[in-house]
Amino acid sequence: MENIKPVIELELYLVRHGQSRGNAGAFSESDAEKELNDPHLTDLGIMQAKKAGKYLSDVNFDICFASGLIRTVQTANEIMNFQNEKKRLNILPIITEVGVKEDFAGRTLDEMKEACETAEMAKGFENAERLVVYSTHAEEEALYERAAKAISYFRSHYKNGEKVLVAGHAAFNTIMMFHIMGFDKSPVFDIDIKNTGIIHVVFYKEGTNKFGDIVFESINDTKHFCIPDEDVLPTSVSKLIKDDPENIDESVRLLVDGMKEIHGTKAEKATDIKPEMVQKTDEIMHSITAEKWQKLRSLVTAVENTGTSLISDCTTNSAHLVNGKVCFGKSEKEYKGYPVFDLGKLYESLIASSEIDRKVSYETLGFCRETAERVWEKVILTYFEGEDEALIQRADDRARTVAYLNIFHRLVKAGNADKAVFDYYKDKLIEYVTRVGSLDFE
Repeated sequence: MENIKPVIELELYLVRHGQSRGNAGAFSESDAEKELNDPHLTDLGIMQAKKAGKYLSDVNFDICFASGLIRTVQTANEIMNFQNEKKRLNILPIITEVGVKEDFAGRTLDEMKEACETAEMAKGFENAERLVVYSTHAEEEALYERAAKAISYFRSHYKNGEKVLVAGHAAFNTIMMFHIMGFDKSPVFDIDIKNTGIIHVVFYKEGTNKFGDIVFESINDTKHFCIPDEDVLPTSVSKLIKDDPENIDESVRLLVDGMKEIHGTKAEKATDIKPEMVQKTDEIMHSITAEKWQKLRSLVTAVENTGTSLISDCTTNSAHLVNGKVCFGKSEKEYKGYPVFDLGKLYESLIASSEIDRKVSYETLGFCRETAERVWEKVILTYFEGEDEALIQRADDRARTVAYLNIFHRLVKAGNADKAVFDYYKDKLIEYVTRVGSLDFE
C-alpha cells in the first residue's frame, strides 16, 4: 500500500452562494413574486463571491455548475471571472435548494444568461421543463435520494482528476456532504455553512490512497473573507494609465476594443438616448442665441438611429479589465444610439471637465491633464484607425460638441454656476456648434 501512488478521480468544490437579499432580509414591498422566491445577491454577496473567486483562482476548474436559482448563477459567474478563461456554466436543477415552493415556476435560461452569459443547461438536462426542483425539509428521504443522484452525476461524468465547481446552497450542499460521508439521513449534528463557505472533497480511485477513498480537504472554508476588498475589484483603465503613464498604447487599445464591441451590438430593448439629448438642447434654449440653438437642435435630431448599444458611463474610471478584456459597469438604464454620444462623454471626462481647473483631471482620474490629452488623442486615432485625417478631425470635433453640450446643460440646470465658468463652456459649445455640420461619423 505504501508504494501505491494515489490516483485522484474527482475534486469537488461545493460553494454556497454569496449573501442574497433573502439572507439579508432586504426585500421591499415593490419586489415581484419572482424576486421573493429567487432573490439576487446583495452587494456584500457579490463581494463574497469575488473573494471566493480570488481564493480559488489557482484552481483551474474543468467544469462549473450552478443550481437553477439566480443567486448561485451570480456566485459562479463571479468565481469564474477569476479563471484564466471564461468557462461555460452548467445549470443543474437537481442541486436546487431545499424549500422551493411548487407554485414557483422558476426563472428562464435567458434570465440566467443575463447573470452569466455562458449559462447553459447541464448535459442530460437540456429538455428540463423547469430550472428548479420542488422540495421541503420534511421530505428527508427524498432529499437524500436527490443528493445521491447529484453526487452520482458528478462521479459518473468526471473520473479523470477533474476539478469541478458547484455553486449551490447551504442546506442542499450540507445534505450532499452528509451523503458523501455515508449518512442516509441527517445526523444529530449540523454544520452552519456560511455564505460562500467552501467544501472541498477529493475522490480517489479505490484503494490508491492510504487515508481513504474520500478525503474532505476542507469544510466551510471561509479564509477568503480575509482578502481585502481592493484585491478583488477589477483594475480600471484609469489605474492602468496612472500606473504606467508613459506606456498607454495597450490600455487605449483595450479601451477602444471594449467600446467598439459594445457599439457593434444591437440593443432592441434599450432606451434610445436621442430624445434625452434633444431635451437637453431644449433646456438650454434660452441660454444661447436662437440661431445657435436651432442649429444644435437640428444636429442632435439628425443623428442616425443605429439601434446599437451605448455605454452607460463611458469613462476610463468605469472601464475595467476583466479576463484580458475591458468591460464597462452597467446601470439600471441601458441606452442605444450613435457612438458620438459615448465619445463625447469620454472627451468630457478626460479633457473638457478639467479645462478650467487642470487639477480636476488628477483628482478624478488619477493622472495629470497632459496624460489625459495623450489618452484622448490615441483614443480618437485608434477608434478611427485606417480612416483619413480629415474624418478623424471631424469625429473629434463632433465628440467635443457633445461633451460641451453635456457640461453646459448641467451648468444651466444647476443655476448657480460661477459666471466665468458658465461663459467659458457656453463659448466652447457655440464654437463647436458653429464648426460642425453633423454629429454623425462619416
